[in-house]
Amino acid sequence: MLRLSKLIIAAALVFAFAQSANAQVSYSYGGGYSWRLSPQGNIYLSRLYDHLLQTSGGFRRYRMAKECRPINIPELRQHCLVSFDEYEPFIGRRGWY
Repeated sequence: MLRLSKLIIAAALVFAFAQSANAQVSYSYGGGYSWRLSPQGNIYLSRLYDHLLQTSGGFRRYRMAKECRPINIPELRQHCLVSFDEYEPFIGRRGWY
């Protein structure tokens, strides 16, 4: 009987801690559902990223350095740099559509 009561108490404690840990996990910012987490927000940010890669030389250089500099194999680093021109060619300034 003592063993069963210890098991019940242990199970209750585990359940209580699991519930409190679950309540602490929050993926929203500012208290509400963030538009960045929505599919529409993701699409907007993706288009903005592509637009900046194509029109802003400074942003493009920053992203190329951030993404390609950590690659230690010269052939792979060169492929990373070339992929920017292949997938998001620099076209200079133009209107945002």
